[in-house]
Amino acid sequence: MSTGTTQKVGSGNKNPSKAQQTPAQTAASNKPSAAPGTTDPAGQKPEKVVRVLYPGLYSDTEKDDKGRPKQISKLDSVPADFNPKIHLPLQRRDFKDESVYFQLRADIAKKSAERFQKLADDAKKLGGMKERVKAKKLLQMQKRMADLIAELKAGGTNVDELLANPPADEDAAEKTAVTA
Repeated sequence: MSTGTTQKVGSGNKNPSKAQQTPAQTAASNKPSAAPGTTDPAGQKPEKVVRVLYPGLYSDTEKDDKGRPKQISKLDSVPADFNPKIHLPLQRRDFKDESVYFQLRADIAKKSAERFQKLADDAKKLGGMKERVKAKKLLQMQKRMADLIAELKAGGTNVDELLANPPADEDAAEKTAVTA
C-alpha cells in the first residue's frame, strides 16, 4: 500500500547532475580552473607552439603525389639553427647522405640514454618515492640556505662565527621552561 507521499529519486546525492543543479550551482561549476601545473587564474593553458618544416627544404606552393610539400633541396649536415621545439623532425629523405641522418638519430638516442641512466642512478640511490620526495626537499632547503649565507656574507656578517656560536633563542628557552 502506498501512503500517498512521493520521494524524489537521487535527492540524497551531494553532487547533483546538471539537470538537478540550481542556477547558482551551475554557474559555480562552469567556472574555469587553472590548467595543471599553472597558477593562471583565468585557467588558460599557454598557447601551443605549432612546429613547422625546416625552411628551404620544401616548397610552400608545390605538392608531391602524396599531398606533401615538394622537396626542393637536401641537407649536407644538421643545420646549426635547427631547433626541435620549433621545427618538425628531420627525416631521412631530408639529407643527401643517410649517414648524417643516422648520426643525428644516434646523438638523440645518446642524450636520451644518458637522461635515463641518471634517473636510474638516482632511483637506486634514493629508493622509493617517499625517500625521493624527502631528498628533493632537502636539496631545496640546502639551496635556500646557500642563498641566505651568500646574502649574509654580502651584508658583512661573519657566517662561520654565527654558525659556530648561534645566538640564544629566547622562544626555545621559554618552551623548554614550560614543558619542564
